[in-house]
Amino acid sequence: MVGFMKNADNHKPLLFINLLLMETPKVSWYHKLLHECRAMIDRLQLNEQDAELFQSFVTRVAKDQYKIGNSSGIRWAFRKQKENESGAPI
Repeated sequence: MVGFMKNADNHKPLLFINLLLMETPKVSWYHKLLHECRAMIDRLQLNEQDAELFQSFVTRVAKDQYKIGNSSGIRWAFRKQKENESGAPI
């Protein structure tokens, strides 16, 4: 279930959520993504079932891409280490 914090007057996310994200120096990429997802869900006025589906899709794709990028970075680091040890580009 996707939780929504809305202002009863205008159905927009409460201001303190935005302030919390701005004041917190190290908010993870995942939490920023969830915040943006929830803002988009609210803007599109999705029902709860569609909101869950949308957020699940976005977070799954983002996590998959993060894993791909992380493994690419690890391969690059190992390759760079071998280059430094051998003195020749690999």
